[in-house]
Amino acid sequence: MYLQTRRYLGSAAQLGQRKLRAAQAELAAAQELGQSRLLAAQELGQSKLTSAAELGQSKLTALKGALHYEVPDTTLFSLVGTTLNLLNGTTGPGLLALPLAFARCGWLMGTVMLLGVFALNHASLLL
Repeated sequence: MYLQTRRYLGSAAQLGQRKLRAAQAELAAAQELGQSRLLAAQELGQSKLTSAAELGQSKLTALKGALHYEVPDTTLFSLVGTTLNLLNGTTGPGLLALPLAFARCGWLMGTVMLLGVFALNHASLLL
């Protein structure tokens, strides 16, 4: 009986070891397969990311080219336009109020004040 039990235990241990080796081999194969799939997925993702970045860069370059607008130098025109606008804004109401101002201040003081306002307008134009 002892020998039979020992044989049974020995064969059970051998069977267990075979199953363990088979499971370890399957695990190693699965790990290798998983590693190769992971590498393939990483390469695919990297290539897609690279192509998306290149596409985005080309679209950005095209958009910059489409939106590029060179502003012309309008310093002289801006100065002339501002002067005419200021002259128009002060001349309209000023022409209507000028006779009353000269009547109340007199010719001398009215002329001095008119020149003073002109100097202030000119100074504000140069700021």
